[in-house]
Amino acid sequence: LLDRGFHPTVTSPGHEEYIFTILVGKSQRGLVQHFKEDYHYLMAGIPGIQDMVNKFK
Repeated sequence: LLDRGFHPTVTSPGHEEYIFTILVGKSQRGLVQHFKEDYHYLMAGIPGIQDMVNKFK
């Protein structure tokens, strides 16, 4: 269920994609990111991704 906005995603060839996001809360929304250990090396090559992850800890 996406009630508003546009949420594009891209998956590289040879990989599967699964996205499950829940944003709830009466006064504050939280977002917990989980990146599979096998792909942590990719985070260094994506500008801004580590800043985003740190923001939501």
